Amino acid sequence: MATIDRYYYIKNDEIAIVEKSDSGVTVNGVTSHYISPSASGTVKVHYTGRPVDMDGDFIDSSSLPAIFHKYIVSKVIAEGYKDPRNLDIQAAQYFDVEFEKGVARARKEGQNNYTSTGTIKPVDF
Repeated sequence: MATIDRYYYIKNDEIAIVEKSDSGVTVNGVTSHYISPSASGTVKVHYTGRPVDMDGDFIDSSSLPAIFHKYIVSKVIAEGYKDPRNLDIQAAQYFDVEFEKGVARARKEGQNNYTSTGTIKPVDF
């Protein structure tokens, strides 16, 4: 059985799925060896989001839910207590533990926030 090579690309926050064609297809004078998929079915997408860099105004630009802001503050405080000018190992350890609690909570929430369904709209290229 012949295999069909399918590819995807992302543009403007949208996913496009195409098939490689043995024969070129010409549209508006442009020849391409990639065509719309010949079959329909379920598409499973695994995605890992990454927050934007935290520069500037943290509260207005953070993509992290507000419930996690205090854990980031705990990490910053812990690092401050590790600085030789403010050295307090006991306080640093306390705030590191608070930060780790937040990491554990975020991982747990991340595992529970999967979207199991979605809609694919056909788009004419």
